[in-house]
Amino acid sequence: MKALEEKGIGRPSTYAAIMTTILAREYVEKVEGRFHPTELGKTVNDLLIEGGFADLFNESYTARMEEELDSVEDGKLKWTDALHEFYEKFSKDLVTFTDYTKRVKNEEIPTDEVCLKCGTKGMVRKRGRFGKYLKCLKCEATRDAEPKAATNGADGKEAAAGGEEAAEPEVCELCDKPMQMKRGRFGPFLGCTGYPECRNIRKVAKSGVAAPAPVPLDEKCPLDDAQLVRRFGRFGEFVSCSNYPKCKYIKQELTGVKCSRPGCKGDLVVKKSKRGKVFYGCSAYPDCDRVYWDKPVLETCPKCNEPFLLEKTTRKQGTFRYCANTECGYRSNESETSKAPKAKSKPKKTVPAG
Repeated sequence: MKALEEKGIGRPSTYAAIMTTILAREYVEKVEGRFHPTELGKTVNDLLIEGGFADLFNESYTARMEEELDSVEDGKLKWTDALHEFYEKFSKDLVTFTDYTKRVKNEEIPTDEVCLKCGTKGMVRKRGRFGKYLKCLKCEATRDAEPKAATNGADGKEAAAGGEEAAEPEVCELCDKPMQMKRGRFGPFLGCTGYPECRNIRKVAKSGVAAPAPVPLDEKCPLDDAQLVRRFGRFGEFVSCSNYPKCKYIKQELTGVKCSRPGCKGDLVVKKSKRGKVFYGCSAYPDCDRVYWDKPVLETCPKCNEPFLLEKTTRKQGTFRYCANTECGYRSNESETSKAPKAKSKPKKTVPAG
């Protein structure tokens, strides 16, 4: 922020938005209170500069643009003139950039790297959506060009920077092939080098800590009779078949309440949204899309005989239950409130005139 202020880039009111944006788009990562550029950030920066947008990343140009915006605000410059001056050059640069990216996408730089899947030497370096990566021309396996060491749990130790040998790669618990660091739309992860035959993956946190291997349980999968395991995914722990994702069975937490939709034979189970919020949905999804944000309780509604109630807790009203049928309107504390004796109002004091 001090450097932005010294170079005349942005305004104090926009500094926080700048920091938030580059973090949200994963152009940088925050480590021990400091920003460090990610591989994605470096790739975006290099492509835009090499592709013809170097002037947009020029500090003096950005500062001059801020001055023009101030002039527009003060009425000294027409906003149409400022926009025309910018877009006239930008439209030409955009054509140059489009041609450049097509050329770079097909560019293949030979290396001496050995493919972990088929053992062929001579992988090529390419550029993709998430940065540079290596690709085998024989089996088309891919991996990060500069993989980072990932620790396995809190007690693991990362390979030290500065020339020390990297730690032994993780081994896939399904096919015993080495795992390798990859990057997808949800961030870094460990993927099996046997892909696509083996699609086993493990999540890697921003700190570089890899999720532990699946923990076997004393239960069998109802679909293929394989062993169930406890896994760690994007939304936390879950229990699935050991052959997942080949077998897509995932054990769901039951509430003991049947779905009341006519013709549906599903159960209401505990689920989590993308933001981690708990909700309750039908196990027959997507055939049945019935959901509730409050916990279903196996208690018949005394007003309309609905087979279950919903339980909710608020600060003002405490815990109460209400009917799942929106047309009923029953609430467990309404009758108690109506029966409660009303407090007697104290007589008002009369103030004598004069």
